[in-house]
Amino acid sequence: MSSTFDNLLFVLRLDAHTDTSATLTLIDSDDDSGGGTNALITGISLTAGTDYFLLVNGFSATDVGPYTVAFTKP
Repeated sequence: MSSTFDNLLFVLRLDAHTDTSATLTLIDSDDDSGGGTNALITGISLTAGTDYFLLVNGFSATDVGPYTVAFTKP
């Protein structure tokens, strides 16, 4: 991930859901492994046919702005 603000990155798996709630499992998260204040998650395997959420956030409430997320496959 790359941005001009201090970013956080989370990968969550959707385990179950109803019309009003969802059960999610945290797969991985990162704060600054991408250099400076950029997040980087590596070495996780995702399963085809499974729903995942990528959550991008700022470290503090004032950390906002444009960002770029890149994906690579092994």
